[in-house]
This record gives sequence, structure tokens and C-alpha cells, in this order.
Amino acid sequence: MERLGLVNTHLSLILLQAFGAFGVFLMRQYYLTIPDEISEAARLDGLSEYGIWARIVLPLSRPALASLALLTFVNTWNDYMGPFIYLTDNDLWTVQIGLRQFVG
Repeated sequence: MERLGLVNTHLSLILLQAFGAFGVFLMRQYYLTIPDEISEAARLDGLSEYGIWARIVLPLSRPALASLALLTFVNTWNDYMGPFIYLTDNDLWTVQIGLRQFVG
């Protein structure tokens, strides 16, 4: 993180939580519920694989993406060790680290 210049930035916290195993699992499980007939019909109409994803699958996956965003936000908000490791400036600390300083 230091080589990338992400120490003492809130972007480091976002990047740590954005690409997790839970998100991959949740989206995979949601994509398995979409019927194959929809993509087959789109292929017959001449859509490419990217076109199928962009015009059909992505709009259908809005509820799963919203759920994933909400759960990731709550998980990041409640995280203690991640911000404690990457944020050394007191002005950038999250609420959990600030509250922990009052306890100690």
C-alpha cells in the first residue's frame, strides 16, 4: 500500500473492501438465478457477450449490487483493524478508532 501511495488515504480502505470473496460469491449466486433462456434469446437477436451483460444481466442485477454495496459499507464502517493499520493521521481516523481512543 505504501508503494502505491495509499497510506493515509480513505481510498485504501475502499479498495481493501471492494474486492472481497463475499462480493464474488454473492454476485455468482445471483447470476446463477438468471435463466439461460434470456441470454440465448439475446444471442439469437445478435447481441455479443458484452452486450448481453450490459443490456440484460447488469440491469437485472441492480438489487444484488445494492445489497452488496450496503453490506460492504456496513462491514467497512464497523472495521477496526483495517483503518488502524493504514490510517496513521489522527484527522483521517474513522469513528471506531476515535471511540477506541476514548476507552483506552
